[in-house]
Amino acid sequence: GYVTYLGGSRADSVNAMAVDVNGNAYAAGSTQSVNLFPNNQSGAQPSISGGTDGFAAEVNNAGNALIYGTYMGGAQSDSAKAIVVAHTGSAYVAGNTTSSDFPVTTNATQQNLAGVQDGFLVKRNPVGQVFLFASYYGGSQSDSVNGLGIDANSDVYMVGQTGSPNFPVLLPSGSTLQAASNSQFDAFVAKYVIAPQGVFSPTALGFAAQAPSVASSAQAVTFTNGGELALNISGVSTTGPYAQTNNCPATLNPTDSCVINVTF
Repeated sequence: GYVTYLGGSRADSVNAMAVDVNGNAYAAGSTQSVNLFPNNQSGAQPSISGGTDGFAAEVNNAGNALIYGTYMGGAQSDSAKAIVVAHTGSAYVAGNTTSSDFPVTTNATQQNLAGVQDGFLVKRNPVGQVFLFASYYGGSQSDSVNGLGIDANSDVYMVGQTGSPNFPVLLPSGSTLQAASNSQFDAFVAKYVIAPQGVFSPTALGFAAQAPSVASSAQAVTFTNGGELALNISGVSTTGPYAQTNNCPATLNPTDSCVINVTF
């Protein structure tokens, strides 16, 4: 076994943990330390953004090395409350945030902070360097995701508390479950079906002025399947005065990436 500190120069707390099939340990919590990961700055968010940020970290099964560590948060207060690991090695982290600049991704189901405090759900790639999915989840008041589960299909389940009368409820046809709030604070249960999701990084390119009929140097865009199912690619094309080459396969498996080189 092993016992180790995981902390910086200020207050830090681990609120949840998970273990993968290889025995690697995953921790999620909150921190006020700017130096929580002094020797590992390769995470998706390498530095703290507010007074208190959420964080996630992976420790190898021997307990002698940090595989990755990443902050997750904006300019206000954020806390990670739950973590689960999919069979692909991607970790899902959830919690609550009061930050209007929480680092959501373009494929988020809720792009903006809706209330005083919203829940959040983040998916990281297996090496922790990219947020494949990050979204707010909440209504006009105070909401928090406090627990996560995951099934054999890698669909994610969330539980928590909401004080929002307009919490984003979605019920299937014929459901007899609760559609409206009954008190100042209600519990909630939610299921996310993680379909194939194409994620571009970066999301925009900038080219300098170019002489007519002379192609620019190529700029690379990484395209990643951020879902938990295979993504079928029928083709890649550009519009306007741009051209591209790529190494994208017909089928991109979960967490796999390909590169698109774009010229102007």
